[in-house]
Amino acid sequence: MQHLINKYYASNNWLVLLALFLIYALALTLEFNFLFTDQYYADPLVASGKNMEFIQERLAKVHSTDWVNYPLALVVILFPAFAVAFCLNIGVLFNNYKLQFQSVFDVSLKASAVFAINYLLAVILKISGVINLPRASINDTVAFQSALTFFDVSQLPYWLLYPLQCVNISEVVFILFLAYGMKRLLDAKYLRSLLFVLLWYGLALLVWIVFTVLLQTINNY
Repeated sequence: MQHLINKYYASNNWLVLLALFLIYALALTLEFNFLFTDQYYADPLVASGKNMEFIQERLAKVHSTDWVNYPLALVVILFPAFAVAFCLNIGVLFNNYKLQFQSVFDVSLKASAVFAINYLLAVILKISGVINLPRASINDTVAFQSALTFFDVSQLPYWLLYPLQCVNISEVVFILFLAYGMKRLLDAKYLRSLLFVLLWYGLALLVWIVFTVLLQTINNY
């Protein structure tokens, strides 16, 4: 297993990017064909008494923009990878490590495979009925595997929902995988690289969570 991970981290970035894009493209195609079907969009329109002509026009309009999601998948891959690399690079500069930003970005990009695979698995589980989500949260890919599952959501204050959702299996695996990549760059023991990632990525994640909760609080007033 370690040999395979090392080989993966040593692979070409363009090949990794292509593989991640194909994973997202497959997940999107499955979603469009099995989750976001005509019936999914038509049911609420039928319930509201809309006629068939109106429903057909609405369906055509909705599906006409499906293709936009495919190029957007590249943004979904690259922007978080860049953001994570930026946060880690602050730690690199702070600790005076002799690393180039490109090297840190390489690790971040390759570690983001965790989220791509998680997205595909979540879609498959929803299609197969293993996960049954209400219509309002059909897009969710993490809440079912997060700390939220241990609580009665209806009894929690709204500001606690997002932080608990961020504590999830895919996030933990991502941190562990990211730490292994940094271990190779730093030529250090795994525990040291894990602490490095927990500090710099963890701090950035904490700031993001606080920022998101503050925005939710403002919107609720």
